[in-house]
Amino acid sequence: MCDWWWWDRRIWSPTKQKSTFTTKSKKIRELLANYGNSCRKLCAFEHILQRPIAKLRYEMDIDGILPENLEQFFHLKELKLMARKGGMTTVKWCSFGSVQGHAEAWIDQAKQQVGQYPMIVKPASTISHCVHTMRVTRNDEELRAWIRTRSTKVNGDAEYLVEECLHNGHEFTAVCSAKSGLIGTFATVNPAKTLFDSVRYQTPYAIEFLTVDQTRDTFPGVESFVIQGLKSAFSKITESLIFVKGFYKGHNSIYFMNASIDIPSESFAKLFYHSHNSKSWESKVIENAIDDLEPEALDNEFNMLINFPHCEGVLLHQTNVPKRQSAMRVAWRVAEGEELLDSDNTDDNVLQIFLRNPNRDMLLRDVEDISQNTYITIDRLSLIDKHNVCRRIHIPHKQSSDRLTMSGGNQLMRSCTTND
Repeated sequence: MCDWWWWDRRIWSPTKQKSTFTTKSKKIRELLANYGNSCRKLCAFEHILQRPIAKLRYEMDIDGILPENLEQFFHLKELKLMARKGGMTTVKWCSFGSVQGHAEAWIDQAKQQVGQYPMIVKPASTISHCVHTMRVTRNDEELRAWIRTRSTKVNGDAEYLVEECLHNGHEFTAVCSAKSGLIGTFATVNPAKTLFDSVRYQTPYAIEFLTVDQTRDTFPGVESFVIQGLKSAFSKITESLIFVKGFYKGHNSIYFMNASIDIPSESFAKLFYHSHNSKSWESKVIENAIDDLEPEALDNEFNMLINFPHCEGVLLHQTNVPKRQSAMRVAWRVAEGEELLDSDNTDDNVLQIFLRNPNRDMLLRDVEDISQNTYITIDRLSLIDKHNVCRRIHIPHKQSSDRLTMSGGNQLMRSCTTND
């Protein structure tokens, strides 16, 4: 056996993370040394493992992403600079550095380099995906208030970026590699809503996965945009898949936003698995590493996922979801009676519904119907009664007489809570 693989899908606590990996790392070194004359490959699928695995590759002389090539994926500012140098159009942005005591100076800098409002403020580190660390500001006063609030918190000295807030378009994440080019594309379905707004305000939203041919038909220009990035900004990344996040407004209006070497979220991973007939993105990574990534003969069907985000309260009932014309799979992620907090990211969902149909127009109608007519009853006041305090700063206003949030359907397809 000439190839050795190691990965760990467990999430470790900070206190155990270092000691756990030290033990594993020692064992991996032994295995790699024993097979020193063979073709060795080493893959990691968790963001937190990428640095130590890259270090092992360097020390053991194994092909793949090395530390000097990996660091760019941990710093959003460097990614944007590299993409711009490579000829990719990026959103307008500037760095805030530390926000301690520099409100007026940062506001002036943002207006000079980013331009007009609205702007979105986010951490420069690519690790944080929590919507509560980001903020959309629509005027000087909102930006000033955010800076003053942030500077009083523990992470007030953390570096932040301010970007122009793009709207009326589709957020997309292109899956690609230097060996195979574009593999497929995740994209938001509704151009009027961003993922940030949907998660932040707990409204249902849909994501689709498109094959290469479907991407060419639906979002012309994305493939050439991604190929340009592979040849310039990411030319040294040959042994891994790359997930390029961008914003699509038209064939000639495509903007680079971010990139990573692991899938952005578990929701995306589940949609990839659903779209590829139970084949995971990790399998794609392995195929790419061993030069066995061949074009797949996927069914000419469109695949979409509807997420229903958490909102603070207690789930009262798993609503029945009636069948539609599209093939459906219903997965409840929360049990009845379970306490919830407001969603932090695209993985905090009460309910997920996967749909498939060869007719995209029919599929879009089903997505719209389900999103508008699926009512999930959540008791919003029970946690406030229990704890006498709201555990999230932002909760949409509700009339005092309205105790329930309705986030609707009749024929049960699956009512059990699933983890698949």
